[in-house]
Amino acid sequence: MICEVAWPRVSLVAENEPGLILVIPRRKRRAVAIPRRKRRGIAAACALAGALAAAGCAPLPPGPPVREVNHGAATASPAPRNSLFSHDWTWTDEKGQPVTFAHWAGKPLVVTAIFTQCRATCPRTIAKLLKVYDSFRAQGRDAQFLVVTLDPANDTPAVLQHFKTESGLPDAWHLLAGNIHDTRDLRDLLGIHVIDDGPHLLHDGRILVFDEMGVATHSYGGYSLDQEASL
Repeated sequence: MICEVAWPRVSLVAENEPGLILVIPRRKRRAVAIPRRKRRGIAAACALAGALAAAGCAPLPPGPPVREVNHGAATASPAPRNSLFSHDWTWTDEKGQPVTFAHWAGKPLVVTAIFTQCRATCPRTIAKLLKVYDSFRAQGRDAQFLVVTLDPANDTPAVLQHFKTESGLPDAWHLLAGNIHDTRDLRDLLGIHVIDDGPHLLHDGRILVFDEMGVATHSYGGYSLDQEASL
């Protein structure tokens, strides 16, 4: 019996003769004489090899490396856990529009808290905030200045707008009021301590500067409120 195969390389093993291996090298045709007693197992293997060769089922050569491509839209990096932007507080500005701190993500923020009827600490805080504002402008740095009221029950958007106008505060500043719970959380984050003394709130003054990711980088408080701004 003769088995002739022209495939680049074929290895045949007969089921009933596991020790018999027939190899046909590339570009060579060999006529192999198979003893009669070994024909039955080899014949089936030869037929299978010939069918694969005729069908062009030779193993494919290795292709170029596959590079994984992400066709989805790029997702923004989440805000750090200690970021101001990670809080879901909602405020109302002096124009009556709802806003969150995340609205200004990507820009530095300068944040403080006062209330409009304050006659002691708050004027000093506002004076310091104006110096910080001038320092940013002198350096050509863009930042959002946010002033949150410590007394949201009385400092309505209309009251905040009147205070902003009467105090001559820059138009670019945002005066905000929130609910009592968010206000307490913010003043704790800023490190402002408040004592409710009847009609007046006793508190210390503090201004915090946050970077583009909402992480605090600088703080003014106590005696530093009366010192020159340095960023």
